[in-house]
Amino acid sequence: MQFGIPIPHEELDNQLLMADIRLHVTFNRDLPGAMENVHPNKFIANLRPVEEFRHTPIIPISEKELKELEKLKAEKNRQGYFVELKKDTLYYYAILAFLFMSVMYVSYITNEQQMTKVYEIDKVRTGRYNASLGRQGATTLEDRKTLKMVGQK
Repeated sequence: MQFGIPIPHEELDNQLLMADIRLHVTFNRDLPGAMENVHPNKFIANLRPVEEFRHTPIIPISEKELKELEKLKAEKNRQGYFVELKKDTLYYYAILAFLFMSVMYVSYITNEQQMTKVYEIDKVRTGRYNASLGRQGATTLEDRKTLKMVGQK
């Protein structure tokens, strides 16, 4: 029997014929979407009836193969996770982390220097503007006491 040829509905009730077909058909576990590979708790309950899928083959599967499959699934579910860490991989990630932190530090220092220059230029511009106003732009004694230069604490 080839995969893809459906079994007629009249023959599904014939137990002798189905037993004979089971002897000649084996279950392919690697078949994607096979019902036997679906976890029963994660299965969608509202399915369409088989009659709507006439080109889908109904393959009888022996109880022995189903029990073996359940046993294999149970063994696989009992196994834990295996994580392998190699020294080379750890060294590689440590070097990458160091390089990333170095680039971020250099960009931080560059940004700080740039912001200092912008602050100084802005201070000069403000001073020129105030100087152009004459007496109105002059700072008072109280303003000079609170004025702090860059780097002054």
